[in-house]
Amino acid sequence: SMANKIFTAAAQPYQPNSQPLKEAPVWRYFQNHMPASDKAKTDNKLKIHNRAYEIYLKKGFKLQAADEQFDIALTYQNANQFDKAEQYYILVIKQFELLKSPRIAEAYYNLADTYYRKGDMPKELLARINCVNAYEANSKHDTYWGQYYYFTLGVAYYNKRQFGQALVYHQKCVDIAAKLNAHEIYNLG
Repeated sequence: SMANKIFTAAAQPYQPNSQPLKEAPVWRYFQNHMPASDKAKTDNKLKIHNRAYEIYLKKGFKLQAADEQFDIALTYQNANQFDKAEQYYILVIKQFELLKSPRIAEAYYNLADTYYRKGDMPKELLARINCVNAYEANSKHDTYWGQYYYFTLGVAYYNKRQFGQALVYHQKCVDIAAKLNAHEIYNLG
């Protein structure tokens, strides 16, 4: 495509000059401007993420490499390739835990969503519990996302007919939403 040619040309000056850490963000920028809903571009997105992943890994930037793996999982998830998404999210979670990434909760959240889409509700509930545990264990967590983590865990408990647990997490969601003045999620909680 024309966009692919443009971004290949934009990344090219960094290749012969051994500037891979400048090349990788160009590829990341390109991928980020491809609509997630465009299933036809899945192969291109995966190639781009794999290229950036290889660059980061080769240069020893393990956290950035793990972030690329996260985006590979997300690309598979958006393309409804849930088995591959699940495999990558599990791999990413292990990497994030080793690297003490603040994105562990986000990875569990997406893994839970993958299980939900696959119809595997027991695994979904476990992933949502792990998401909330990772969120609460992170002293620098993003409160905005916390409301969603609590809400979806509450829904998962509700779907298992564990209403007491559902209420606990919906209340936590509502408490955060009230502090953030997030009316939509407050009303859902």
